[in-house]
Amino acid sequence: MKETLRTGILILILAGLVSNQGYGQREQITVNLSDPAAQGYLNFTNIKGSIKVTGYNGDVILITAVTRFPVESASKISGNKIFSADERNNRITIFRSETNKTIDFDLKIPRNFSMMVSSRDNGTIEIININGDIEASNPAGDIILENIAGSAVVSTVSGKITASFSKTAANSPMMFTSLEGSIELYLPEKTNARVKMRSQNGKLLSDFKIKPVIQPDVTGQGMDHRVIAYEGWTLGMINNGGPEYVISSYNGNIFLKKRRNAL
Repeated sequence: MKETLRTGILILILAGLVSNQGYGQREQITVNLSDPAAQGYLNFTNIKGSIKVTGYNGDVILITAVTRFPVESASKISGNKIFSADERNNRITIFRSETNKTIDFDLKIPRNFSMMVSSRDNGTIEIININGDIEASNPAGDIILENIAGSAVVSTVSGKITASFSKTAANSPMMFTSLEGSIELYLPEKTNARVKMRSQNGKLLSDFKIKPVIQPDVTGQGMDHRVIAYEGWTLGMINNGGPEYVISSYNGNIFLKKRRNAL
């Protein structure tokens, strides 16, 4: 009986040691803004890892970074900060101190923020509940925008783009480009825009009635004013027209959809 108990305890200890190897170094800092009531701006390039930005009803920025490697490796840089942040007049810049490791960043920021963010390798970008202008690039991964009020310029090479807007900026053009991935764009029903869409080897599908400016090479009309094009650009207007939205993929499908519960 005692031998069985000792064996069980040993198994639990070994299991704990193995599971702990999956945990990396974790750091968290809080950044105060010079003027919490004013629009902010974030600038961050993560050379390896993911970026998640979530807007909330607060007046400080909470940044959490977690390395994607075992405790043994993390112990080698024990005592050294893996990132820092600089704030000047509501402009936030994040700097990585550790350049060779994959680090995932999670940011909680006030909703009224514009930003330029990019992930160069081994990560995704996710931006949620933000009121502002967004520039996001991620050559090797997906980009997700959810509940955005403003405008966006988004690019990837091999990833998928999903962008949902509660409200679009009245006079701001937007661009969404991917080489290999699909693009799903959700816009308020009353959006006024000129669209320029192309997928070399995919389909273009739209819930909006697009008033053609130049007839595409191949087009079809079906239920819900669905437009299908296989070659060339589809150029047209949504509602009364407005700023230009460029949506382009080489091998992926493009979906232009109505967001029913938009502002």
